[in-house]
Formats: sequence, structure tokens, C-alpha cells
Amino acid sequence: MQSTPRESVAETFREIAGLVADGTLAAPVEATYALSDHRAAIAHATRNDRNGKVLFRFG
Repeated sequence: MQSTPRESVAETFREIAGLVADGTLAAPVEATYALSDHRAAIAHATRNDRNGKVLFRFG
């Protein structure tokens, strides 16, 4: 990406953002954890049977 013109990178990100916004591109979320539960979140994230993202929630 270092040699790619900045405008090309920006256009690619705009296209990706559009696909996310219209629902064409999505990443399923399997679980969310509080940051204080980081050990459980990491253990969950390393499981082979996982079908989605494991995220942290803040606040």
C-alpha cells in the first residue's frame, strides 16, 4: 500500500464503506465482551468453531 497513490486507497475505502452501508459486505459478530473479560474474549476468539467476530465493548 505504500506505493499506491493516496487517492486510489481513499477510493477503495469509499467503495468498501458503501458495500458495508448497503449490507452487501458484512462480518457476523458472534460475541461481545467487556474489556475486563479479556481472558474469556481471547479464549473465545481462538476457538476453531467460531462463526463470527469476537469484539470488546467499552463503557
